[in-house]
Amino acid sequence: MNVTRQRTSLGALQDLAALIVLLTTGKARLYKDDGFVPDANSVLADFTAHEADYTGYVAGGIALATPTGPYTDGVDQYADNFPTVAFQPTGPVLVSNDIRGVFFEDSANDVQEFWIFETALPMASVLDIILIDAKFVSNSIAQNVVR
Repeated sequence: MNVTRQRTSLGALQDLAALIVLLTTGKARLYKDDGFVPDANSVLADFTAHEADYTGYVAGGIALATPTGPYTDGVDQYADNFPTVAFQPTGPVLVSNDIRGVFFEDSANDVQEFWIFETALPMASVLDIILIDAKFVSNSIAQNVVR
């Protein structure tokens, strides 16, 4: 799936090591496809006003696990990976959402990164799942969203 990735104004100022420290105790959170279009000036309150609320969604998102450790990738960029984060409704699904993207809240309660999915992903059944694999690199982020 194609994902547009963006850093917030604050996130653009962080170097990789500082960003990883902030995100190690941070969270991945989903936002709904309800007309909200984030930009580099969007702040946590903007995202939380549109946060997912499908049956089984953990309000406030899912904590990021300890990253795998910094390394130099194949194009000589410093990088670090976080373990996969999985979002899935629980049943019976009473509230469903179409999900437009994911945002990463750091330990200081700021949004560092957000991704806009190419198409909204429905979370309407216990069979629906969104897996987020995040690789942060020194000058941007790479991502993999599996549906």
